[in-house]
Amino acid sequence: MKKGSKMTAEQCARVKAGLVGHRPKQTYSKERIRMFLEAGKATRFNKGYSNPLWKGQEGGYVSHHDWIKNQLGQPDLCFQCGECVPPDLRSDGKPMTELGKRDYFQWANISDKYRRDINDWLRLCHKCHKQFDSKKIKLCPA
Repeated sequence: MKKGSKMTAEQCARVKAGLVGHRPKQTYSKERIRMFLEAGKATRFNKGYSNPLWKGQEGGYVSHHDWIKNQLGQPDLCFQCGECVPPDLRSDGKPMTELGKRDYFQWANISDKYRRDINDWLRLCHKCHKQFDSKKIKLCPA
């Protein structure tokens, strides 16, 4: 069947029969989310579990990192090497941008399970985070 062509009555009947008992997955478009936020329903009481868009542990990589930033803020020092000021130059010798300086310190997940547990996260600089993720360094004792 070509895209844009009309289905015959028989084809329509087969499609309808195949959909019986199936409930479409509920998704929220960006427009619906915007309307939800503008309607005043996004209050401080609608955070976390009380938000209808909350996915919990089913959230993705970025949502877990955003969650920990909301809980503990942007990290400003490295737990491993103790660095607290981003360097002026990148590793390739080019100057560090303001965005690069802002995101130089990162939250690293200790267990690689990305749980929503604030004790499962660690502040690391970009260099130590790369080494930690590739298992080249172990955590120094606290």
